Amino acid sequence: MEALINVAIVDELENAIRRDEMNMERRILRDHSDPFNTPEKVFLRFYRLDKQSVHNLIELMRPHLAVPQRQSSVSLELKVLTMLYYLGHGSYQKCVGNNFELGLEQSTVSRIITETTNCMVNHLMDRYVTFANDVEGQNVVKQV
Repeated sequence: MEALINVAIVDELENAIRRDEMNMERRILRDHSDPFNTPEKVFLRFYRLDKQSVHNLIELMRPHLAVPQRQSSVSLELKVLTMLYYLGHGSYQKCVGNNFELGLEQSTVSRIITETTNCMVNHLMDRYVTFANDVEGQNVVKQV
């Protein structure tokens, strides 16, 4: 019986070590990649906005998002790119996190999406998003 308990403990320790190693690999990959160095066409396909528009969006969101406190924290740029990738692809959070340039866990992606979309809704939507309120405006939208 004691041998079975020891085997279970060793298995759990090995799993924890593998998880830590994978997290470290993701962090290294994330910290050494720069999505803004990808060709414009690829960037546009991934994030659905051109690089300049993303930079502008980052600057609009900067005053409203928490400044990362730890060295291992996800940068504001990566948070915005993660949100755009998720919104642009309608993908599952785990798939977004596995993107080679993002390298994030699903739980981190979830927190990022919540934080960044709340920022957009609470601070940017009224200023940048309008809806057609009359028939003429609605007809214009239908034509586009």
